[in-house]
Amino acid sequence: MKITNEALLAISGLILIIIVGGLWYLTHQPVSYSSLDNLASTTTQLAANSTTTTATTNTGGTSVTPTPVSSGVHHSPAPTGTGSGTVTGVPHITEFLPAAGTVGTQVTIKGTNFDRTTNYITFGTSGGRHRADGTADNVIAVVGSADGKTLVFTVPTSGPSGILCDANKSCIAVSAMRVTPGVYPVSVKNKNGTSNIESYTVQ
Repeated sequence: MKITNEALLAISGLILIIIVGGLWYLTHQPVSYSSLDNLASTTTQLAANSTTTTATTNTGGTSVTPTPVSSGVHHSPAPTGTGSGTVTGVPHITEFLPAAGTVGTQVTIKGTNFDRTTNYITFGTSGGRHRADGTADNVIAVVGSADGKTLVFTVPTSGPSGILCDANKSCIAVSAMRVTPGVYPVSVKNKNGTSNIESYTVQ
């Protein structure tokens, strides 16, 4: 079938009209400003949260993990309460310095979560009685800890004595008994609980 010049011109004109109409349609569509705002907000947030990492290096076949660099957001470490008077954990004894000693020896307890003002140090076992102030008969010191990590006490020369009372408020006078060489349990109690029990050797 032979296509005349007139037909070719008509087809070309129709194609040109379609192209021009399509371009006009695309350039006259309404813009959603809310979408642009969301896009800008998302772009800003991504930029704020981005981090820079160091390049991964390879040393003898061992891959070194990239180290993230802070993006400006800093996280404070959880408070320990040490030295502030605010203790959040149960006290814990780790060691004694010295590890053993005679009566009258000054001993430093090392550990964690000691209260700044009030820690009850027990030495030896309790007979189940208490003093007039309510402390147990084997409490030998009520001391504070400036750093939350150390406490100091003196190895007693004698056991509990004086007027001691039981749970039924029955009180008796107890004579002092000399502390003899041996192994004695030691613990620390404060408002957050009672520590583990560690043994101290009296020589």
